[in-house]
Amino acid sequence: MSALKKRKINPFGRDEAPIEALAGASVSATATDDASYAQHNPGSLIKLRVWNFTTYSYGEFLLSHALNMIIGPNGSGKSTFVAAVCLGLGGKIDLIKKKSMDDMIKTGESEARLEITIKGHPGQTNFVVERRFARKLTKSYWKINGAPSDIVRVRALVSGFNIQLDNLCHFLPQDRVAEFASLSPEKLLMETERTIGDNTLLEKHKQLITLDDSWVSLVADVEMLEELVKTITAEVEKFELEAKKFQEFEDKARQIDHHKKALPYAKLQDLKEKLKHLRSEREKAKKALDEFDGNTKPLKDLISGVGKELISAASAHDGIKHRIQELTKKVDRQGKEMDDVNQSISALQNEIESLKSRTDTQKRELELSIKEKEDLLRRLQAAEHVDMSQMPELTARRQEKHEEKSQIEEDLDTIKMRHTRLKRDLNRKENSYREERKKLESNDRLEILRSRNGRFRRDLMENAYEAHSLLRKQRTPDMKYFEAPMVCCRVTDRRYAKYFEKMIDNNSLFAFFFENEGQYKAISKILPRHLNVPMRVAGRNTIPQPILLEELRQMGFDGYLSEFITGPETVVRGLNSRSYLNCIPVALNPISPGVQKRLLAPTNSGKPVFSRFIVGDELFIINQSKYGSRQVFYKTEKIPAALLMGEEGLSEEVRREIQKGLEQEKNSIMEMQDQSAPLESEMAALQDTLNKAEDELKQLDDEVKALRKRQEVKLKLEAKVTHLEERIQQLVRRTTQDLSEQIRAKESEVLRYCISYGEAVRAVADTNAELVAESVELKKAELLKQQLENKILCYNDLMKELLHRHAELKEIYKNAKARCDEYKRGDAAEEIRQQKLSPEDRESVKKLVEKYLAEEQLSELVLVRKIQQLEDDLSVLANVDRGSLELLKAKRRDLKAAEIRLPQLIEQRNSTKAKIDEIFAPWESELSAMVQKISNAFQKRFITVASDGQVQLSKQERFKDWSLQILVKFRESAELKVLNNQSQSGGERAVSTIFFIMSLQGLTRAPIRIVDEINQGMDPKNEKMAHKYFVKSACKKGQSQYFLVTPKLLPNLYYNEESMAIHCIFAGLHLEPNNPKMSGKGFLDFRRVGQT
Repeated sequence: MSALKKRKINPFGRDEAPIEALAGASVSATATDDASYAQHNPGSLIKLRVWNFTTYSYGEFLLSHALNMIIGPNGSGKSTFVAAVCLGLGGKIDLIKKKSMDDMIKTGESEARLEITIKGHPGQTNFVVERRFARKLTKSYWKINGAPSDIVRVRALVSGFNIQLDNLCHFLPQDRVAEFASLSPEKLLMETERTIGDNTLLEKHKQLITLDDSWVSLVADVEMLEELVKTITAEVEKFELEAKKFQEFEDKARQIDHHKKALPYAKLQDLKEKLKHLRSEREKAKKALDEFDGNTKPLKDLISGVGKELISAASAHDGIKHRIQELTKKVDRQGKEMDDVNQSISALQNEIESLKSRTDTQKRELELSIKEKEDLLRRLQAAEHVDMSQMPELTARRQEKHEEKSQIEEDLDTIKMRHTRLKRDLNRKENSYREERKKLESNDRLEILRSRNGRFRRDLMENAYEAHSLLRKQRTPDMKYFEAPMVCCRVTDRRYAKYFEKMIDNNSLFAFFFENEGQYKAISKILPRHLNVPMRVAGRNTIPQPILLEELRQMGFDGYLSEFITGPETVVRGLNSRSYLNCIPVALNPISPGVQKRLLAPTNSGKPVFSRFIVGDELFIINQSKYGSRQVFYKTEKIPAALLMGEEGLSEEVRREIQKGLEQEKNSIMEMQDQSAPLESEMAALQDTLNKAEDELKQLDDEVKALRKRQEVKLKLEAKVTHLEERIQQLVRRTTQDLSEQIRAKESEVLRYCISYGEAVRAVADTNAELVAESVELKKAELLKQQLENKILCYNDLMKELLHRHAELKEIYKNAKARCDEYKRGDAAEEIRQQKLSPEDRESVKKLVEKYLAEEQLSELVLVRKIQQLEDDLSVLANVDRGSLELLKAKRRDLKAAEIRLPQLIEQRNSTKAKIDEIFAPWESELSAMVQKISNAFQKRFITVASDGQVQLSKQERFKDWSLQILVKFRESAELKVLNNQSQSGGERAVSTIFFIMSLQGLTRAPIRIVDEINQGMDPKNEKMAHKYFVKSACKKGQSQYFLVTPKLLPNLYYNEESMAIHCIFAGLHLEPNNPKMSGKGFLDFRRVGQT
């Protein structure tokens, strides 16, 4: 912090607070103690105060007229200062990437306030703008110099000072730093125009864009209208012929219409003739129907009598059938009762037999039990005596030996674990050693990515190597991709290798290639996010070669660059699509001056043959102006020697690294082998000890088991003796009981059941006799019923035939009557009544009917045939357009309108073109001069931190496509590339952005400029140089007021003592409370205190 010693700083601290209430505090360093603000330019900021704003309870900033640096740790509230300036001057919340104003109110507070003092114009007082806003309220309350105001007036005041908060060249907050590099060249040009001077360039540019859009639209309208006049003229001629054909078509159609309207009269005439015949047929049918009804009555009576007899017979049959069912159920019940009695008799007989045999069985069982008891007592007396007093001693010895064995096993496991880990490490080392040896012997170009050189980005090569290695290990048949050209492609001749490294961009050299988006997305999901490796989808189409290969060789070239590389077709196609290798001629040796001169000049088409070609060590780049005479110009670039593409396998550098690593691996393997032998000896000794302990433990286990087994045998014998004694006593009691009385009772009960069984047999026999009699009656009833049913069927069949004949006669009569009634109703007459004819049509139809009556040909058939004949004639004219006459009139109207409109559009087109020409010349001249000044200023300072930098104005056919390009290169061997998020690192973009913004100095009248954390990603050297340039430019007299926000500050930075102020933002739990009474000069000046 040595660069800060001469500065006077106003701190704004805070009292101690719990961690939940931590807030930021600011310390402002001003360049002078004088309270005068005469050095401030109109529109610059004099003071900023905040209350309850984000992390601040209260903060006050006294601002330098030239450069203000806002520094402090991350999270302390530096960007809050930027947000306060933006919102306090009426900026939109979107500019600082916040969702709502509620996010800007300090936690625990309901309202926030901002106050900004703006320097007024000469002769004016300063302006104090105040903004208050509360939670959940969309409206803010504004004041200007203490008087109530609104956002419209505040923005008008800010705009009057040309403060542009929405212009990234003026206001670049932290969240929009990356957005500046992402600005399209077209947007960058318009932002720059808005920044320069009084905005007239931007207004003219917008006016040209509007006029250009109108001119393009008018040119299209004129061309379309001219074509329309030609088309309508041809159509008018066509429709005049169609109109004549249409007249003939109308005549035929009118005749058809009159004949159709005369049809009801013809039908009425036909009706009168047919009605006489129909009446005769109706009378004959009615007479036949009446005669038939009288002849069928006797048969109907006979059918009715037989039906009644059938009903009576069916009723008797059903009664007999019901009685049989009841008798059958009764027989089943009696049979079941007989079975139950029989089962009871059998059960009683079994019980009698059991009682008789039970006493003998129990006596035999008693004798066997006494013998078994005596045998067990003899075995018990003969059993060996068991001394259980030995058991505690044996158990203790066994436990001690078990613990000894466990300790030995634990020691052995520890040694085995160390040995296993050592062997695993040794195997891994040996595998690694073998893999590295294989790399020395293989031609796998993947190892080229481990080379170290200054031309290719180290992080790009490392990420590519790691990604390729990962995918090779995880590769499956479903994974479709092609490795980077640096790995999978080879040059056919090493002399051409440098050309490929020059013409193919670095990202494509180390990129994976894919056939389609699906393969690209699949591999993207596999690769970790930290591996920022480029990936390309190979295009299907490539630009055709400008001239044939044979003609190219006749000009002295070796061929197109694509002919000297081999590899997968997809990768080569992708390189041709992106780098146009198939359109770049190459020659190792010089070509003739005449050929070279011809290639650098435009052809008859006005364009050069090639945009780039290579001769020897030089790349020729040919461009053509898009305006004026469209002059062709070119530049050359030196092609450095190849570093990687010329290598067939490992480079010497990588080979040496691998050999060095192999030596280290070999030494490490030998050390591990030396460590393994002692461990194996120790393991063998412990294993012997363990085996001996296990044998001793087994012997003790056997002794314990034998003792327990003898004890168990003795206990089992004693238990069996006790059980037999109880059984013997029970059997003795049972054998003394008398069972004869129970046997006699059971036999009496058997006799009673036998008597019941005989009675049941007699009842079943009686019921069966009854059932047989009823079955005979049922057969008689069924026979009678069947006879009557057969009679009914015969009579019904005869009646169906008669009814069928009756229906036929009735249908004949009905049809005859209906036809007669139909003709009586007279549809034809109704049609005539419903016809609504005009007087002309009525007269025409009357004449037509009278004509046919006179000829005695008025019938429906004659008229239908005539209508068909006329329709056939009409079909010949069917392709005639019915709307020809109307279309002809409409086309004539359209033609007249187009002939009137065409001269008007031509006049508007010419007028618009004249306006464009009037505005374009001075605007283009002024804009080109302005861009040249910016480019000169940018290049002059930028080459102090990089190789080269330019600002170019790209002129296109359409004014909306004009753009401003920032071109930079940071290495001599590289080429100028457009500043964007892909071609440069974050630090490089930051450096470029600072120098571009500063190159606008002197060309604008912006009172303030703000950049927030623009130096993130810069290396220390570039940061110091950029900082020095920034300070010198910002502190020039009469320039804009600058605000630079940064979280870091390097030592020994350049400092302008007169015009530069440092504002330190700090926060923490252990800050001492500020004391307003302190005074004195020094590093800190505690004259103004604010609590946060």
